[in-house]
Amino acid sequence: MGLIRTFLAIIVIIGHTQAFYGCYFLGGKIAVQSFYIISGFYMSLILNEKYININNSYKLFITNRLIRLYPIYWTVLLSIIISCILFGVFTDGNSYGALNVFKDNYNTLNPFSLFTVLFSNIFIFFQDALLFFELNLKNGQFFFKPFFDKQALNGFNFALIPQAWTIALELLFYIIAPFIVKRKTIVILFLFTFFIGFKYVLKHQLGLNHTPWNFRFFPNELPFFLLGVFSYKIYKSVDKKLIPPIINSSALILLIFFVIFFEKITFNLKNQLYFLLFFLSIPFIFKLTKKSKIDRYIGDLSYPLYITHIFIITIINKLNYVFITKGITVIIFSIIVSIILKHLVSDKIENYRQNRLKTSQKLSTKTSLISSSTG
Repeated sequence: MGLIRTFLAIIVIIGHTQAFYGCYFLGGKIAVQSFYIISGFYMSLILNEKYININNSYKLFITNRLIRLYPIYWTVLLSIIISCILFGVFTDGNSYGALNVFKDNYNTLNPFSLFTVLFSNIFIFFQDALLFFELNLKNGQFFFKPFFDKQALNGFNFALIPQAWTIALELLFYIIAPFIVKRKTIVILFLFTFFIGFKYVLKHQLGLNHTPWNFRFFPNELPFFLLGVFSYKIYKSVDKKLIPPIINSSALILLIFFVIFFEKITFNLKNQLYFLLFFLSIPFIFKLTKKSKIDRYIGDLSYPLYITHIFIITIINKLNYVFITKGITVIIFSIIVSIILKHLVSDKIENYRQNRLKTSQKLSTKTSLISSSTG
C-alpha cells in the first residue's frame, strides 16, 4: 500500500501546484478521501491484530498515534516559524510571511481566541473546525459562520500548516476507532448507512453543499473511514485463502490505471465507482505488498510529503526557482525533505513506538500468566 499512499500524496501536491503535463489525476479532494479509507483499513488492522490483550490498550494506541504524527509535524512547524522570523529580519520587518496574520491581529484576538489558534497549530486538534469560525474584529471573538467568506478573517487564516486540517480529522478517527473497528459487519453497515443519509440531508434538504461542509465536516467524511473498516473485513476473509498472485497484481494495476485516467472518464458515477474499486482493491493490494520493504519505505514518505509540501511551495515561490515545471520542482524537493525527515525523525520515533508496544505486550503476557497461576 506504500506506493498508493505516496502516489496519493503526490496527487495532492499536484493539486496545490499545477497539472502534471496537463493531468491532475484524481484531484486533491478525492486523494484525501482515499487516505481516509486507507486509515480505516490500517486502524482496523492494528487494533484487531496488534493492540489486543494489552493493559490500557486504548491509551497506548492513542499515544502511539500521536507520537507518530507530532515529531514530523512539530519539526515542520518549527521550520516555518524560524523561516518566517528570518524572512522578517531580512525584509526589515516588512513581512513575516505566514506569521503576518498573528502580528497584525495579535491585539485584536481576545485571550481565548489566541489560545484556540495557538493550541490548534501546536496540537493539530480543531484545525478542521477553524474554517467554520470567523473573527469578530471588534471584540476579538470567533463566531460560528455556516457560509465561508473568503474575504473575511476566519480561523483557518491562522493555520501555519493549512493542509493539517485533514490530520485533525484523522485524529478524530483515531479517537473513535477502538469503539468501531471490532464491531460486527452489520453494525458498521448501519453506521455507514446512517452517515450517508445524514450527509444526504445536509446536502439536499439543508443546502449545506459548500465549503467547509462538503469536505471538512467530520460526520460527512466518516463514511470513507468506515469503507476502510469494510476493506479490513474483506482482507480477513481472504487473508488465509490461496488467491492466485495475478489477482492481487491485477487489483493494483487496475487501481493505478483508474487513477491515471480518472480525468478521461466522463460518466456521472465515476467518483462512486472509484471509491468502490478503491476499498475493494485494498485487501488484495495489501496482500501483495505487505512484505515488501521497498513498498514500506515508499509509504513512509507519504506523511512527511503531505505535511511539508505547502512549506516547500512557499519557499520555491519566494526564491522564484523552477526546475522543469513548478509542480515537478515542488515534488522533487518535497521528496528530498521527506527522505531526510524519515531518517532523522520518523525512523527513531518508529523504533520507540514499537518498543512501547512490545513492552506492553510482554507485561500483559506476564500479568496473564501470573493471574492464571494464582487462579
